[in-house]
Amino acid sequence: MARKILGPDGSKRRRNLRWLLPLIGLAAILSVTVFTQAGGASLSLANPPTFSFVNDENGADDQPGQKDLSAQAVSVPAPGDLWVAWKWDVTSLSGGNTGDACALFDTNTNSKVNFAICVTIGGSPATQAAASPRVYTCGDGKVDRCTSTYTQVTPINSACATDTNASDPFHAGQKDTQALCHVDLADVGGSGTANLVNTCSYPSQQPTSDPSDCVLIPRDAFIRIAKTASPNSGSFPFNLDGSLVFTAAGTQTSSYIAITSGTSHAHTVQELLPTGWTISGTPSCTGQSGNGSSAGTYNSTTHTISGIVANSDNQITCSFSTCSRRRLSTSARPRATAAPRRVPSSRSTRVRIRPER
Repeated sequence: MARKILGPDGSKRRRNLRWLLPLIGLAAILSVTVFTQAGGASLSLANPPTFSFVNDENGADDQPGQKDLSAQAVSVPAPGDLWVAWKWDVTSLSGGNTGDACALFDTNTNSKVNFAICVTIGGSPATQAAASPRVYTCGDGKVDRCTSTYTQVTPINSACATDTNASDPFHAGQKDTQALCHVDLADVGGSGTANLVNTCSYPSQQPTSDPSDCVLIPRDAFIRIAKTASPNSGSFPFNLDGSLVFTAAGTQTSSYIAITSGTSHAHTVQELLPTGWTISGTPSCTGQSGNGSSAGTYNSTTHTISGIVANSDNQITCSFSTCSRRRLSTSARPRATAAPRRVPSSRSTRVRIRPER
């Protein structure tokens, strides 16, 4: 083979080597660059944090094969130090099949995806593909995928690894394939607060695809709580579906909170009314629209609006007004009136005079 490429021994072979060796070196450089651009990894994966996993809300085996995700987790052990993990309910893939999934993040507090980190696995046992991980900036339009315009970021400093020895949360004794990622926020525009919106699998390596499975039921509607307090003081906690989500400091409105949509997902908002305050007017919700949506009904005993139903992309505002009882009692107190004067009796008073002895 060498004789065919370089020619016979002698001066001709030496001349051919002079032009071939630089090309071999260039090819080596280009191959390293392509690998780094596709899946560079400068962040360390040593000493990962302890994760608290959230299991698939749709339960076990809700999708077939490599489409099925079983859990997700996120950890921020220090400001700007972002780690994420998730699990596929498979440990091997046959033929050329791949498992493709992305952790979806929001950095501008609107609960929609503006960046994603994606991992591809394949083979038996399952291992991470050479072109993985991939980081994307997204169009900030959906809660379960990237939207246009989206861009793959290259090169990246984020790093991911996979292993097939993760415990299956639904099947005792069985194993899952786990992806572990250490995310460099500089890959997507710098440091800040990144909230994990969801982790979803896709039928291809395109994060704009309709997701096959998501760990969380997509929260694709939004609700906020508007509190008016008179006077503008006090602390007012609010529950959404039984969990504390917002505490108003006097008159204050919360950020939008992502909620599930559809008639099978009715929501409740409850004010935990503090002592010394009373509800004024009737709390109510606005902004719901579309078939089956509902503003809910207010219960004055529990201070709860229940039966709130939203459709996808609805932005609902639930308003509560309260008044201090002290202010009510002061404004409603009647003016003091002078005590009635005592009028002497008109009856004459008899005086008995005893005669002197």
